[in-house]
Amino acid sequence: MDNEKEINTLVKLLESTSDDDTRRQTAVGLGKIAKDNEKAIHALVQLLQSTTNDYTRREVAASLGKIGKDNENAINALVQLLESTSDGDTRKQTAVSLGEIAKDNENAIHALLQLLESTTDDSIRVYAAYILEDIGNDNEYAIHAWLQLLESSTDGYTCKEAAESLWKIDPSNQKAIDGLVKLLLDSTFDYYSRVYATESLGKIGKGNEYAIHAVVQFLESNPDDPMYLDFNDVYLQAVQTLGEIGTGNQKEINALLKLLESNCDYYNLPLYTVTRREAAKSLGKIGKGNQKEINTLVQLLESTSDNDTRRVAAESLGKIDPGNQKAIHAVVQLLESTKEDYTRMKVAESLGKIDPGNQKAIVQLLESTTNNSTGSQAVSILKEISIGNEKAINGLVQLLESTTNDDTCSQAAYILEEIGIGNEYAIHAVVQLLGSTYHDYIRFVAAYILEKIGTGSEYAINSLVQLLGSTSNVDARRAAIASLGEIGMGNQKAIDALLVQLFESNSDNDTFKQVIESLDKLLV
Repeated sequence: MDNEKEINTLVKLLESTSDDDTRRQTAVGLGKIAKDNEKAIHALVQLLQSTTNDYTRREVAASLGKIGKDNENAINALVQLLESTSDGDTRKQTAVSLGEIAKDNENAIHALLQLLESTTDDSIRVYAAYILEDIGNDNEYAIHAWLQLLESSTDGYTCKEAAESLWKIDPSNQKAIDGLVKLLLDSTFDYYSRVYATESLGKIGKGNEYAIHAVVQFLESNPDDPMYLDFNDVYLQAVQTLGEIGTGNQKEINALLKLLESNCDYYNLPLYTVTRREAAKSLGKIGKGNQKEINTLVQLLESTSDNDTRRVAAESLGKIDPGNQKAIHAVVQLLESTKEDYTRMKVAESLGKIDPGNQKAIVQLLESTTNNSTGSQAVSILKEISIGNEKAINGLVQLLESTTNDDTCSQAAYILEEIGIGNEYAIHAVVQLLGSTYHDYIRFVAAYILEKIGTGSEYAINSLVQLLGSTSNVDARRAAIASLGEIGMGNQKAIDALLVQLFESNSDNDTFKQVIESLDKLLV
């Protein structure tokens, strides 16, 4: 072994010194260089069994966890330490080390189960349960551990960890849901515990009738008191959770509508405003689009002075009633009245979702792409609302044709290039632009986009050939020639058009070189 000499030196030092600082430093050193080394493991085990210093024990346990994988002596020493120490930190480190080296080891599993039953420290019990999840040969021990925690702990965070972990390894186990529901509905649990429980139900309770019923019950049972709601994040989390797990039955909808229909002026409180906004968002997720839902959201749009709430209400309207003109009008007004860059971008995003292809939304988002603070997010939003959306793609192309701003034109072209590969809507729209515009720069941009998105498209190739015969602009012609070289592989019409250009461009050296380069690609 390469480190044999160093290991021997450290082992001798460990056996000869009684100074705890030296012992700890030596143990750490062996943990770094002595993997699977029997001498080092034996020396550390001897020290672990002889010292009563908990700090030293933790360092030795940590080192054994690094070098003693599947080593019976190391595992047995750690098990013995776990069973004999009452120090919480030492127990945690010992459990962690067993998790590193004792996969499928029955002694280690038994010791961890015993630890779960013998300690009342929830943090240690959580450690033990996670480690059982890692080292057990099946999930039986971990399920047992998490159930024991869920049913016996009075700490909300521990119950939340237990319920989520139990659900991950056994999604069909209803006891995970039961434990969280108990936390949510039992007012003797602390405030944070109930928030944790409600948040977890949003992760694991989707479609579960018992979970949904509990959230609705909680929303219905709280008093109609604005001060109560102002300090109750549990209520806010319950509203969000209903949007995640609800199925859209009438009781769920009614719980959200009741909150949205309350008097906006009376409930002029910060958290209550956020709660109403989340109720509008949740309604957009689970609503069915009936007239009462639509009327309530329209009323919220018209009554609230909070811009974020108006934006969310409009977006939810767009989901349950696509194309709703009141929603579109309200968001357009909001876009025109808002000055802050980030807010304008988010409002434009909402407008793009409820009215795909809306020029004001696209223009604003394109403007946002040139802003350092919003640029990358605006590009992502434009991609999201445009992929596969014919109206949005047409809106980008129309903007290309109408704008006089080169930056806007470049950004629109970039988005089309990103979303348009193999997209018939985009290819068709760009080809239409080629045939309709008399602006040479726009033709140049369109030809460039086709080069990126039109590979193998007969329609795109024909349009580029026609462009070569109709424009005298040198840049547009070169762009078309370059594009044909990229997308016209094996296409005789493209080859013939380039051969014509070969003879017509002999007086223009740069264009002639471009033709040769493109023909070279097509004739391979």
